[in-house]
Amino acid sequence: MPAHREGEILCYLILAGKKATATGYVLGGHNDDLHGNTAATYNIVAGGKHEKGEKISLPRPWFTIGDVKIDEPRDLEIPQVPETYDCFMLQTFRGYIAGDTSAINKHQVAVVGGLNLAVDRNDRAEVADPIHKAGLAGGARYIALQRSRTARECVENLGALLSEYGAVFPSCVGIVDPNEAWYFEIGGGFTWAAVRVPDDCYMTQSNGYRIPEINPDDAENVICSPKLLDFAKEKGLWNPADGPFHWARAYGGKMTSDSEKGYYNVRRVWAVMNKFSPSMNLDPDKKEFPLFLKADKKIDVADVMQGLRDLFENTPFEAFPEAGGFGTERPVCVPSCIHSAVVETRGNIPADIGGVLWGCIGSPMTSPYVPHYLAQQNLLSAYTRGGLEYDRDSAFWRFRLLTNLVMSDYRTYAPIVKEAWSTLEKDIFAAKAAIEAEAIKFSQKAEEDGNAVGRLLTRFADSYDALAYEEAEKLSTKLQTQIAERQYLHFAKPGLEW
Repeated sequence: MPAHREGEILCYLILAGKKATATGYVLGGHNDDLHGNTAATYNIVAGGKHEKGEKISLPRPWFTIGDVKIDEPRDLEIPQVPETYDCFMLQTFRGYIAGDTSAINKHQVAVVGGLNLAVDRNDRAEVADPIHKAGLAGGARYIALQRSRTARECVENLGALLSEYGAVFPSCVGIVDPNEAWYFEIGGGFTWAAVRVPDDCYMTQSNGYRIPEINPDDAENVICSPKLLDFAKEKGLWNPADGPFHWARAYGGKMTSDSEKGYYNVRRVWAVMNKFSPSMNLDPDKKEFPLFLKADKKIDVADVMQGLRDLFENTPFEAFPEAGGFGTERPVCVPSCIHSAVVETRGNIPADIGGVLWGCIGSPMTSPYVPHYLAQQNLLSAYTRGGLEYDRDSAFWRFRLLTNLVMSDYRTYAPIVKEAWSTLEKDIFAAKAAIEAEAIKFSQKAEEDGNAVGRLLTRFADSYDALAYEEAEKLSTKLQTQIAERQYLHFAKPGLEW
């Protein structure tokens, strides 16, 4: 089996500034689409004080990028900082060092993503700034997160790591806190750029370079690798006579220039823009869209979830057409998604309550979102286990089984599952506000019982994780029964009734 098959590692990202949302809170959302059998788990990573001279050992990844094999046997060691911060993570069973994680720390700084950009990097960029085989993989994002009190600081910390150690893989990621959202892209081995999302805008991203014209002197809205423009000129990625430096055109465009795959990324970008800003009548046949847009109405958590579940409904690109079979375009939401997350950052609420990671184990097509908090003290064992092979005691594999059953006849079985999860999520939304209000009261009396908030929110998250786990089993039983009942139809002939 090849290391990466087409379409398996192409994810999705949504970011919304605080003035673009219904609550006034910054939001982020991400679908992590890997091999469908890569189990997702939750993890609580403790921070703490660290001794001078302490180091972090980062195991080398093994994968291929095109024809380039990344196989560095030695681990990379980098110095630890004096203090790191607790994080709640939704990751793969391999751990956050491998990347493919959405996470939030005790200061409500969150990393949402990342996403593969290797598929879109053009030939000029590959030559100008080749990947650094001895560099950092996606885990660098979460090393930076554990060291950061703000989104801007996280961008700076991640950039500093990449500038010093290099990147083994070009990718992008969203970084948010209660005040702002940033979007970060890696150009190659040592170049990178990040832009601030305007407070009144949102953005969507699939797997192509999207950062437009940037001015490194605009320190309020742009952070990038040192001497980026000089590098771009020297390496032939930019000619000042052609106009301002355009990051995406310098580094990307490989996918849109492909005659067969030209819309593979951009139609997914269009899909959620079309959902959030329908009045703009955006042309689905365009191959370049603005990075930031204003929504027709304020965006809330449920809207982000709906965006991450998009299947090109009510468009010519319907993923599951009424006539049967599959659509011609890859949708935002795919059955191979291993986890999905929506992050809320709420600065006016104590961080252990205000920072929420709505986690979805498996594909949001067939799994529910359940909120998790920084205050959580432990996790249900089913949500911490799983691997590449089926495991009946793993939450991931229970939800994956449900996906497999639905995909046997999507239009018949998906409505059954969607109704069940819609009911559960409505119940969660209804209960969440009251639980959080109670938790805030407890936090104001922390001197009496410092663990009360943690116990309360752990019970809340655990109870809904358990309900979802049990409901997935009931739904699988129901679908197994219905599928068995319909098996006779495969060879049935009309007119044989009696």
